[in-house]
Amino acid sequence: MHNIAIVGQPNSGKSTIFNLLTGMNQTVGNWPGVTVEKKEGRVKLGDADAKLTDLPGVYGLTPLTMDEKVTRNYLLNENPDLIINVLDGSAMERSLYLSVQLLFLKMPVIFFINMSDIAEKKNISIDTKRLGELLGERVLFGSGKTEKGIKELKSEISEMLESKKSVSDNINIEQENTVFRKINTIAQILDSNENLKRFKYFYSLKLLEKDEEIENIAKKGLGRKTYAEVKEIAESTETSKGSFSTADWLYSISRGISGEVVTKGRLSHISLTEELDNIFLSRYFSLPIFFLAFFMIFFITFNFGGVINNLIELLLHSISLFVSRNISIKFISDFLTIGVIGGVGSVVSLIPYIFIMFFLLQILEDTGYMARIVFVMDRYMHKIGLHGKSFIPVVLGFGCSVPAVMAARTLETRSDRLKTILLIPFIPCSARLTVIILLGGAVFGASAPIFTFTLFLISILMAVVSGLIFSRFLSKEKSEGLIMDLPDYKTPNIKHLLLNSYFKVEDFLKRAGTLIFIISIIIFFASYFPIGNKGGLIDYMGHFISPLFKPLGFDIGMTVSLITGFFAKESVVSTLSVLYNSDSLTGYISNHWSVLDGFTYLLFMMIYIPCIATAVVIKQETKSWKFLLGLVTYSVILAYGISFLSRSLLSLFL
Repeated sequence: MHNIAIVGQPNSGKSTIFNLLTGMNQTVGNWPGVTVEKKEGRVKLGDADAKLTDLPGVYGLTPLTMDEKVTRNYLLNENPDLIINVLDGSAMERSLYLSVQLLFLKMPVIFFINMSDIAEKKNISIDTKRLGELLGERVLFGSGKTEKGIKELKSEISEMLESKKSVSDNINIEQENTVFRKINTIAQILDSNENLKRFKYFYSLKLLEKDEEIENIAKKGLGRKTYAEVKEIAESTETSKGSFSTADWLYSISRGISGEVVTKGRLSHISLTEELDNIFLSRYFSLPIFFLAFFMIFFITFNFGGVINNLIELLLHSISLFVSRNISIKFISDFLTIGVIGGVGSVVSLIPYIFIMFFLLQILEDTGYMARIVFVMDRYMHKIGLHGKSFIPVVLGFGCSVPAVMAARTLETRSDRLKTILLIPFIPCSARLTVIILLGGAVFGASAPIFTFTLFLISILMAVVSGLIFSRFLSKEKSEGLIMDLPDYKTPNIKHLLLNSYFKVEDFLKRAGTLIFIISIIIFFASYFPIGNKGGLIDYMGHFISPLFKPLGFDIGMTVSLITGFFAKESVVSTLSVLYNSDSLTGYISNHWSVLDGFTYLLFMMIYIPCIATAVVIKQETKSWKFLLGLVTYSVILAYGISFLSRSLLSLFL
C-alpha cells in the first residue's frame, strides 16, 4: 500500500482535490492525542493501491499551531512515498513559500496548481514547464471546481509510484546565497549521523530558524561538542537575524520563481471579489449581512430539516406500533419501543438538521465568506479586550468547542489564551444548535426561525458580556491587531459540499451517536426500575433536583435532560424521548410545552457549559481546576439568572 500525503496552504482547494481523488472511499477522525481533523482515503491507480492523507492546511513547515505541528510530524515520521502539493494558481508567490520548504525534505513531489479557472479570470498565465525546471519536479495545472487536470494528476501519481523515482541529493536554488551556504555546511555535518542524514537539508534550514524542536533533535543526535559547532555556524554574524533572515530568503525565492513563471495581464474591470468586498466589508452593511447569513441558515435548516424529520418520525412511529402489537410482554415491548427505537430515533432525528446545517456552513467556508466574518468581527473582539486572532478559535466554536479551545494555543500570551478559552463555551456549537433547532421547531411552530435566532443572538450577547468580565478580571493589556489572508470568492463545488456534509454526519454517528444510544438505554432502565416506583430511579432524582428549577418552569424531564446533556448535548433529545414515553417527541413537546417554558429551557441549554469533553479540554489547556470549576459554576449561574429574567419579562407578553 503506497502512502501519499496531500499538502497545501489554507484556501488552496486541497480538500477538494482530495475528495475528487478518493470520492466516498475515505474516513474522517482525529489525529491521535489531538482534536485536529484527520482525513484518509483509498484510491486505485492502475495496478497500485494508495492511501491518501489530507494533511491540515499550513502556510509553512515551522509549527506555530497544532495544525502545522501535525502536518510536519507526519511528513517527518511517516515517510510518505509521494507528496502532492496543491498551490493556489491565483496566488502563486504566497503558495510557493510552502513549496520551496517541501524541496528541503528531499521527497518525490507533484506540484498541482489549482484554481486555473480563477487564474484565467484574473488574466494570469503560468509557465508550468519552466516552473517544473526550477523546482526539479513535475508540475500540473488544473481546477478542483471544474475537475480539469484530475485525470492527468491520477496518471502522474500512478507513473511516479510505479517508477519509484529517486530524488536528487542536491537542491538547485540560490546556492551562492549566504543562507544556503550555511544550510549546506550544516547539512554536511548532519550527514555523518545516521538518524539526521535523511532530512539533513530540512533540519539545517530549521536550525537556522532556531526551531526548538529540531534543535532538540540535533542536540540529541550530534552530542554536545558537534552541536556546539553547528550552533556557532547557525548564529554567525552573517545570519544574525536568524529566523527572520531565513524566512526573508525563502520569500525572496518564492518571489523570484513567481516573477519568472507568472505573467499577469491587465484587467479591464474591477474583479468580482473587490465588488463584493465593497459590500460585505463595508462599515454599514457588514454586520447586517453577517446576521442575515446566519438567520438564513436557521430558516433553511428548520424548513427543510423539519420536513425530513417528520417523515422519519412517521416511520419510527409505524415501527413502534408494529412492535407493541406483536410483543405481549410489556417490559420487552417497552424496552424495544422506548429504549431501542426511541434511542435510535433520537439519533436519526438529528441527522437531517446536522447535514443541512453543515452543508450551509460549508458554503460560507468554500465561497470565502467565512474569512470575511473573521475580518469583520476583529474590531469588535478588541472592544471586549480580546486579541484579534481570538475570533478564529471563536468561529471554530460554532462547529465544536473542543477543537476551538485547542486552537487558542496559537495566541501568544497566556492571558489571551485564558480569556479566549473561557469565552468559547458560550459560543453555540453545532450540537447545541442542532438540538435547539429540533426542539425549537416543536415549541415555536411557524415562528421557530425567529425565536431560535433570538436565542442565538442572546447566546452571542452572553459571550460578549463574559468576554468583558474576563478581560476586566484576568488582564487589561491591549490586544494586537489581526493579519489574515482573505481568499477570492469562489463558487463552491457541489460534490465537495455533499461529501463534507456526509462525513460530518458519519462522524456524528460514530462519536456522539453511540453515546446517545447508550444514554437512552440507561435512562430507560433508570426510569423503569425499581418497579415499585412509577418513574423509577429517574423519578427520585428528578424530584430531588426539580425544586431548584421550579422557578424556571422545568418539569422532571427537562431537569434530568440538562444533566445528561452535560455528557453530550445531543443526548438531551434521547433523554426527553425516553422520559416522555412518546412515539413522536416533537408532537409531545408541541402539545405539552408552552412557548414560555420552551424558550426558557432552550435558553438555559444554550448558555450553560457545552459538554464534558469541553470541560476536560479546558482543564488540559488551562492546567487549572480553579478555572474549570469557576467556569462551570459561572455558566450555570449565568444560565439560571438569564433564563429566570427572560421568563419573567416574557411572561408579561405571552
